[in-house]
Amino acid sequence: MTQELEDLREQVQSIKVQARELVAGKSPLQLSWQPQEGKWSMGECLDHLNITAAAFLPHLDRSIQAGQRGENGGARRSWLGKWMLDTIEPPPKRKFKAPKRVSPGRDLRWQEIGPRFLAYQDRILERLDKAGGLDLWKTKARHPAIPVWKFRLGELFAIMLAHERRHLWQAGQVGKAAGFPGPDGV
Repeated sequence: MTQELEDLREQVQSIKVQARELVAGKSPLQLSWQPQEGKWSMGECLDHLNITAAAFLPHLDRSIQAGQRGENGGARRSWLGKWMLDTIEPPPKRKFKAPKRVSPGRDLRWQEIGPRFLAYQDRILERLDKAGGLDLWKTKARHPAIPVWKFRLGELFAIMLAHERRHLWQAGQVGKAAGFPGPDGV
């Protein structure tokens, strides 16, 4: 496994740890609590990530299947890839409104959100394994939300993981907000 793939795998593992810590012992009330009207709850942040992971996976699969075999010559980010990563890494430098198709649902099963998120992380790890032997910097990939934008496969993995870190950070901020309910609902 290349160093780039190993670094991406470590990022996924770190994200899994952060997500487990975030939802550990949280009640449905805590997961659904919003710091103010129109702001996402912890659970809504995770649901958004579940929806976006489901959107990313087919794009990753197509790119991996069509990928160019070869040695990675090291990360060579495009200007668009650099801009995306700089923009979405937490803490956010810019806010974006999520398109409706990737906005959190309203009838959520709060206790299923965390396990579903962790299952998606395992599916991402499977894609990283499948990408072994591909040149991550020559293989092209489309962004699911903006399909006219093409990235390098290594960039798309990095962008997806930065997006996850961004919303896990956001969910963590919810837990620190004034008025966040305790485990007993107070």
